[in-house]
Amino acid sequence: MEFQKLLRFAVEHSASDVHIQAGLRATVRISGILRHTDQPPVTDEEARAFIQSIIPVRFRDNFDERLITGMDFSYAIPGVGRSGATT
Repeated sequence: MEFQKLLRFAVEHSASDVHIQAGLRATVRISGILRHTDQPPVTDEEARAFIQSIIPVRFRDNFDERLITGMDFSYAIPGVGRSGATT
């Protein structure tokens, strides 16, 4: 999955959230409605690699545990905007 493209799509369509979960298609919340992407389900490896590439330093300790308990943070793409992330 091309996550940067997904985040750009979310910003361009004023999505308030992007949901990424292994085994499921990525989902965006637009105007309060969850909409699945037309991409294949995200693999565990893809989800882990993407989250590790954008995760704030404060969440890096105990990464596997935090994947289970959840994380909520924002991520900014230079020149595009800020995107929120929750796991």
